[in-house]
Amino acid sequence: MVGGVLDFKTLQEQRYMRFWAHFCIVQLVNDEQDCEVVYWGTALMNNYGKEMTGKIFDHGELGNEKDTLLKDYFEAIERNEVSFAHGNLDWKERGFSAWNRVCLPLQKGNKKCCLSVVAFS
Repeated sequence: MVGGVLDFKTLQEQRYMRFWAHFCIVQLVNDEQDCEVVYWGTALMNNYGKEMTGKIFDHGELGNEKDTLLKDYFEAIERNEVSFAHGNLDWKERGFSAWNRVCLPLQKGNKKCCLSVVAFS
């Protein structure tokens, strides 16, 4: 922990490795108007249907969900707040994939990021 915020080095410890498949790490870019995916776990890839590491979340990708996601990520990154959200992927024609997500602030070197832990059912 760094100043009460989870740091990336801690996240790399062996005890967290089993959860990495459910992790999404994002950072704000373009004057905090967009989110760049730093890491997209395999459970997310399998349920979402594609790899997102290195991509920018945009309205074409997320539709109306972009604003909600950006707000959650901003709160974690800028306000050091933890948030919880849930929904389903019916907007991607995957109504069978309900999800639950916790967003946590994450310090990666000198960069503030957001760690989302996502579980599908």
